[in-house]
This record gives sequence, C-alpha cells and structure tokens, in this order.
Amino acid sequence: INLASNPQVAKALQARGVLGTRKTKAGSDSVSEESLAPLHNPIADKILKYRSLMKTLTTYVPAFRAVDSQGRIHTQFGYAETGRLTSSGPNLQNISRNALRGCIKASEGHTLLSLDASQLEMRVVAILSQDPVLMETLTSEDLHLATAIRVFGYTDNSELMTQRRYDAKQINFAILYDATDRKIAEMMGRPLDEAQELIMSYFRVYTVLEAWMKRKVREAKRSGFVTNIFGRIRPLPDLASGLWYLREKGEREVVNT
Repeated sequence: INLASNPQVAKALQARGVLGTRKTKAGSDSVSEESLAPLHNPIADKILKYRSLMKTLTTYVPAFRAVDSQGRIHTQFGYAETGRLTSSGPNLQNISRNALRGCIKASEGHTLLSLDASQLEMRVVAILSQDPVLMETLTSEDLHLATAIRVFGYTDNSELMTQRRYDAKQINFAILYDATDRKIAEMMGRPLDEAQELIMSYFRVYTVLEAWMKRKVREAKRSGFVTNIFGRIRPLPDLASGLWYLREKGEREVVNT
C-alpha cells in the first residue's frame, strides 16, 4: 500500500481489526497520530514511526547539507511577528530527539546546551490573567492531567483517563492560541458540537482566563495594537478590517502575542 495515502492506510488497518480512536469529518476512522498513538498497536506504531522518519528525511535533512568549509552548520536566528525567537536553515528549535540531533556536535572546547521551559506559555498566561484556578493547576506535577480532571472529571479507567489527558493537552494550547471551535474539532477528531461543549466546559473552570482574553481583545480593538509583558508593541491592522475572517484572525493574534 501507499503509506502516504490515508484512505489506503485506513483500509489496511481495518482489515486487520485496528480501528483508530477518532473519526474524520466524513465519519470514517482517522489515521492521524492523535487517533493511532493511544492504541499502542504494533502495526499503528510502525506507521507512525515511518511518518516520523519521512518527516525527518524531507523536512530536516536538506538543511543539514548546507555546511561551511569546516563542516559546521550555522542556523539563522530571527524574530517572528509575535516576538518569539525563530531559527532556520536548519531550524534547531524543531529537531526531535532522533538521529539528527546526535549529528550535532560542538567544536572542541565548546559545549552545546539544549534547554526547554516546561509549559512556558501556560505559565505566562496564568501570570498575566491571574486566574487562580489556572495558577493552582500549574503547581501540580502534571498540568495536562490536572486540567483533564478539572474539565472532564476523574475516572478509574486508566485508558479513558489517558485519552482525557491527551484531550486536555490539545485544548490547553488550542485555547491559548485562540483556535476556533472548528479547528479544535478537527484537531481532536470530534464533532463540532462536541468541541463547542469542550470549550464551554474549559471556560467554566477557567472563568478568569476567559474574561482576561476577552478584555485584551477589546483593548486591542480600541488601540489597534497589543503589548506583550516586555512592552513590545505589535500592530494588528486586521482588527479593523472590513472582512470578518481577517478580524477574527486579528483577534486570535491578540492572545497569541
């Protein structure tokens, strides 16, 4: 079969009794990573491994061919519109723990550091919004599990709890970047009405966060820009656009920034 063809992969898995945990918009079994990963099925796991390797081969390997006369790679650092640091040629912020990471060596007498902040975005938005429930959640060892328990409830069924934690992780960052209900439904492989209920359930828990997000959008509409915690100003002309989809895009960029 063509492993790049989702219909062919779905048909092959169904023939072997392997059914994904999620559905597509058309109602068929999804073969996305979100649908297959929770199965812990050897066939599904090999398909996901193949996809990961193909992504490495097509996305990351070409950038590693650009070396200087001493065999060194030099990434280019820059800034995104949101103010976040970017890296390109190759993107060193987006190299998973695979064989390529092992190819990167420091020159003699030097050391390379790999640093990551745990749930940085969630911690920043908790401080900015001062949502007491979110701030309390962040003190737990597992943020996404704590969110799952608060939003979806606790169950002794470990498999169901694992799925709820995964859903909570998805919705934590989707809400943070102000994804639409349709986008969240697509990400989670859920019907639109179910995704809308999940969003409402989320904000019934984090009420202060929701109020803060709405307030920031109102302020940005009045001023035409948004200011981050360091005072960096980002103009958002789309907020005043006559086109509804550009206005909605601008509103999402308020919280994202």
